[in-house]
Amino acid sequence: MGYVGSEPVMQLVDCIYSAAYGTGDWTAVMRELRGLFGGARACIAAFGTSDLSAVSHETDDDPQFISPQFLGAYRRDPLAIAEQAMEVGRTYSWNEIVDSRELRSRALWQDIYQPMGLHESISCKLYENAHSAVCVHVTRTQAQPEFDGADKQLFSRIVPH
Repeated sequence: MGYVGSEPVMQLVDCIYSAAYGTGDWTAVMRELRGLFGGARACIAAFGTSDLSAVSHETDDDPQFISPQFLGAYRRDPLAIAEQAMEVGRTYSWNEIVDSRELRSRALWQDIYQPMGLHESISCKLYENAHSAVCVHVTRTQAQPEFDGADKQLFSRIVPH
């Protein structure tokens, strides 16, 4: 990621606060996140802290990304367990928490991620309350560059808002 000025960062943070206070919507947050990080998709997923039941799943432009088939395949995969076990507030990518060769051999990758063009993700888990956690994800396609240290650092600073 190249240099990002303060204007796009402030716009995203403003969208986050607007959505949180009910004066804006989460779709705008997803659009801004995707744009700022050069992602193909962005989503916010709220899950129960004791299981992987989806409380809500917001995305900006892809109904397939929130479909029951997608969520079911995700919950059955070891990636979901690894993501649920992530410490709160830590920014991570898939290849940091699961073996990428193994992930690419599983049904989640072959049936869902690969056809959708999901090749890399930058994510962060936050607690919403005692009963649910929120995971924020931005994904990139194979044609896009991998997330680098600057991406992760900026993501780590923005997401807690």
